[in-house]
Amino acid sequence: MNLSNKVAVITGGSGGLGRELAFSFLRDKVKVILLYHSNPDKVKDIVQEAESKGGVCRAFSLDVSNPGSVTQAFQEILTTMDRIDILVNGAGVTYNAMSWTLPDVNWISTLNTNLTGAFYCSKAVLPGMRSQKWGRIINLSSVVAHTGVPGTAAYAASKAGLEGMTRCMAVEVVSKGITVNALALGYFEAGIIAQVPEPELTKITQAIPLKRLGLFRNLPRS
Repeated sequence: MNLSNKVAVITGGSGGLGRELAFSFLRDKVKVILLYHSNPDKVKDIVQEAESKGGVCRAFSLDVSNPGSVTQAFQEILTTMDRIDILVNGAGVTYNAMSWTLPDVNWISTLNTNLTGAFYCSKAVLPGMRSQKWGRIINLSSVVAHTGVPGTAAYAASKAGLEGMTRCMAVEVVSKGITVNALALGYFEAGIIAQVPEPELTKITQAIPLKRLGLFRNLPRS
């Protein structure tokens, strides 16, 4: 499929996976929009590197859990790029705690960012995708949605909900040339894995056949 000059929006654009996805799209001549809530310096570095290699890359800040912020950000994108062809819902947070000790505010924050935020962003792009009769929405889920990992009740619930939402949206919009898919990713070397306590991380790594986390091709090696 020729993706040249398509416009892809990636939420969670300041993270390691966001960076990897950005450069994967850029290699296919896709114009990339990075949406971020924190780490503006990291996003700035990605944009500068992309532009130095001849790619088209822009960045906008937003809070995916705030519908007003989402509406404003996507209006700015459409003003800049005129269209959105691909949305990757990659923004995510996690708080590691056993269910009986997890603060309510952390549960709410996780669901609002990982699940509700993906809904807000998808809702923002679907009218345009329906009008142009083409679009791709990719929701980044996790194997944690399918396994019982201690201390991840909120994260697992958010990702399981994301997969349910994906199935419903997929059948709603397929007649308009739009696909909606979820990728249940494993464990990678960057991102929120850094928040996992070392003892639990060791158990996770040992359960992986290669005994290591997934690698990103585009991340600089130490």
